[in-house]
Amino acid sequence: MSILIGLIKFFEHYSLFNQQRETIGNWAMLGFLGLPLFFISAYKNTADDPQKRKSVVITGGGLFIIALMVGGISVLAYLF
Repeated sequence: MSILIGLIKFFEHYSLFNQQRETIGNWAMLGFLGLPLFFISAYKNTADDPQKRKSVVITGGGLFIIALMVGGISVLAYLF
């Protein structure tokens, strides 16, 4: 996701692939939507094993925090 968004910014800066930029943005959005669905499925499939469920929750929370940090850094980099 973040790699695709970085590509969009790169293409905007150098005015490359003007017509394909929107398509790349849609791919990033699909990744953004697919990640929570992946963790919901993993959470449901670990209903019988509390240890696995705990690891899924910790991993999902960690990835969510990392995604927020990357998003915040990219917004700050874009502004400055």
